[in-house]
Amino acid sequence: MCEAVAATPNCQRLLASGKHMLFGVSLFNSFFSQTRLRELASWALVRFDSVHFLVADRPSMHTLVALGYSPERAAAKASQEARMVRNRVRRALIDAGASEPDTHLLGWCDLDQNPGYLKLRDLVRTAFDSDERFRASCLAVSRAYLTHRGESPTVQQVIMASEYFLNELPIGMDTPSILGVSESLCAYHRVLAFADVLRTGPGWLAPSANQGYLMVRPSG
Repeated sequence: MCEAVAATPNCQRLLASGKHMLFGVSLFNSFFSQTRLRELASWALVRFDSVHFLVADRPSMHTLVALGYSPERAAAKASQEARMVRNRVRRALIDAGASEPDTHLLGWCDLDQNPGYLKLRDLVRTAFDSDERFRASCLAVSRAYLTHRGESPTVQQVIMASEYFLNELPIGMDTPSILGVSESLCAYHRVLAFADVLRTGPGWLAPSANQGYLMVRPSG
């Protein structure tokens, strides 16, 4: 069983309709054990008409570089971890009864070929480069992450780490337009910062009315 928390009435509406859920799976995170992934997959495949698990593979390179890795070592480390995480998610989906597990599994190589995602990413980048308030909000998220990791980050470290979040934000704006679904919930095991950060940006960054957020984790 899983606990699902939808913070707003719109998110509750999207949860009740159960059309689509995109669950983010981060690298180097002990939360995503085989057992937990299996529980999440078993719950999601029953609860929603359509489910995707998005492995944050390529953006993790930026975090590693911010933590002091060379770009080459960061790429190798992220690639190795991503393979293990994808295999773990694939096994969880099979165990949960998915007949074609790969159809539920996404990585950034898929998004980098998606016109809807690329369009939104350009909007995010434009706002980051031109809107001081939005830029400060994005950097604050990255600074908090690095500080949580025990760092006392420099400005350059924070800017580098922010590339991870900037690559994620389009998902929080309009997953339906990216994946061709009518509505969607972005899900994670902690509260997502997407909505709060997007509210600090220009109006054209506002999330779609059919985009929601969900905190999901195995009960107990």
